[in-house]
Amino acid sequence: MRRILIINPGVQPELQKTVVTLKSSGFNVKYATASSFGEEYESRFFIGVGSMAKSLNRVFKRRVMDFSDDLVIRYGFSLELVSYLLFRLFGKHFRPVRNFYFYLRLLFYVLWWKPEIFIFQDAIPYIYRRLRVIRLGIKVLVVSTATPMYFESVFAAEKSNNYEWSKFFHAKGFTKRKQIKYLRDVNFANYVVTPSNFVARDLGKYVKREKLRVIRLGHDLQSLGAVPMSSGDLRDAELRGLKVIFVGQLSQRKGISYLLEGFFSAKIPNDSVLTLVGTSVLGSGDFILKKYKSPRLRLEGHVSRSELGDILGKHDLFIMPSLIEGFCLSAVEALGTGIPVAVTDVVLDNLITHNFNGFVIDRISAASISNLLESVFSDKAKLINIGREGRELALNYTWKTYQEAFIQFIKEICTPT
Repeated sequence: MRRILIINPGVQPELQKTVVTLKSSGFNVKYATASSFGEEYESRFFIGVGSMAKSLNRVFKRRVMDFSDDLVIRYGFSLELVSYLLFRLFGKHFRPVRNFYFYLRLLFYVLWWKPEIFIFQDAIPYIYRRLRVIRLGIKVLVVSTATPMYFESVFAAEKSNNYEWSKFFHAKGFTKRKQIKYLRDVNFANYVVTPSNFVARDLGKYVKREKLRVIRLGHDLQSLGAVPMSSGDLRDAELRGLKVIFVGQLSQRKGISYLLEGFFSAKIPNDSVLTLVGTSVLGSGDFILKKYKSPRLRLEGHVSRSELGDILGKHDLFIMPSLIEGFCLSAVEALGTGIPVAVTDVVLDNLITHNFNGFVIDRISAASISNLLESVFSDKAKLINIGREGRELALNYTWKTYQEAFIQFIKEICTPT
């Protein structure tokens, strides 16, 4: 039986969702993560109904470490226990403790268990690139978005042309040092799995194209608690204006300034609303509220997935004007709920056909967004058919289809014995 070690230090769900399927397909799988897919937890020190208590709860809300037989080897368990207890007391993960145990656990897996296939998420730690047992195995690197070189070029353009907003680009991830490490990782790997053709084309400038595999990500409406709208529904049809929603980090990578400028310059009724759902980046939320003091703008911050499904269902149009993207999960989820989506060409890998199953907007263009909003408002009824076609498209991109494609890829490179 082929042994597979999956190393996922972040919170990306795609690898976590393949573990059970790999096991059922005849593989012996170990899955190691430094993060949690567990319940949300609020520190007991900050429970209350007052505004101060609610604010503190939002600050200290974190995810609980997820314990299981696969994740916890008793060797080194005390380190995990210390991290867990500190978290329970103060509502925070203590990263040095957690990460030290994570990498120690991985080293134990590698040297003792000797996997034949190694699947890494986004990066390969230096110490593991040097180990002979890894060098002899099949190495798969799963990347979630474009290369650091592409990030640097887009950031440079934003800094030159849109300096006021470039500080919210969250630019620390593509220094020259990280670019060199990234290229070492992708060249060390035997295969690189990407979520879109856009990412594959970008990565193909630096590695052999025969290494690359495109497996698009998926969605799961059940976790949202969302009920797809029926073909006869039209949200808030009695209102004159539009209810527009964005879901993602409030980062300039997502084109947030172009969305705001486009919305507030569009000639649509004053009862139109723009809802921004997502975490602030480097103070972007406060900056947005100061710059746009308007009752038409609502910042929701981070919400649970069950809350997100309810919020999506109350809007007419989802907009994601990203400058850089891998394969946008929030856009796929919006499609699945039947909400028409407006996206740039990098968001859903050119799957959207304008005015058929969604809308395509230009990157780096507030005018493209304002023109779309005015066009949509002039014929709100067409949103019904476009939302229906979008939902049909989303049926092709569920987590089940992702799992099936990933399993097929693993079987191609190494048939289980």
